[in-house]
Amino acid sequence: MVFFFGCLFAAVIGRKLGWGVSRGILYPSGWPLCAVVCLIWGVGLAWGLRLFIIATSPALLLKIFGYGAGMYISIPNYGLFAESTIPESELPRHVFIKGVPWVVFIIASVIFAFIISC
Repeated sequence: MVFFFGCLFAAVIGRKLGWGVSRGILYPSGWPLCAVVCLIWGVGLAWGLRLFIIATSPALLLKIFGYGAGMYISIPNYGLFAESTIPESELPRHVFIKGVPWVVFIIASVIFAFIISC
């Protein structure tokens, strides 16, 4: 029960934090800082979720729910802008911000599942 409500709470807070990071750092900064923050975002979420799973020991279905919530949070700009309003010149950055943390989250989650055990 704690894991379920913790994931819901993290999804709400993570979405707001992701929007703030997107507006404040990812879109206005240069490419190198954007790439580093995207990598940190994905790895940090995977690390935090793994530690939360170890601390609460949820059942399999709740773990699947947790990874789904983590994937939702791992896209920091999800729902921030309507896709049709993004100028062509900003589209590569938008796609990068949407895709890289998500892929990094998945890869890091698989690695942490095997490396960090109870």
